[in-house]
Amino acid sequence: AAAAAFPADSARPSKQRQKPYTLTAVFTKNTGVDVVIDGKKPVHLQGTEGKELRWKAGKSIRLYFDQPDSATITVNETQVAFPARNKNGRLTLAIPNILPGN
Repeated sequence: AAAAAFPADSARPSKQRQKPYTLTAVFTKNTGVDVVIDGKKPVHLQGTEGKELRWKAGKSIRLYFDQPDSATITVNETQVAFPARNKNGRLTLAIPNILPGN
């Protein structure tokens, strides 16, 4: 019976490896946001004050915000800083780039 437990146990970590990143944004003001998950086609969403949006990704998440300081952001339940404008003037959050060890 113990041997039967191994396939179930090994299946759980593989699911975690498939989608290792969970990003949650709680919007503090209204803003547009473009979302790119694992390099797929961008999706434009409207974040409204008080709304919470969540995304899961296996490799990467990129968020492009229209408004500065417009959301509280957590990645895997750890709060991360809202992005500053980059050299192109975009407010870009890139996971895993901003995570420790990357």
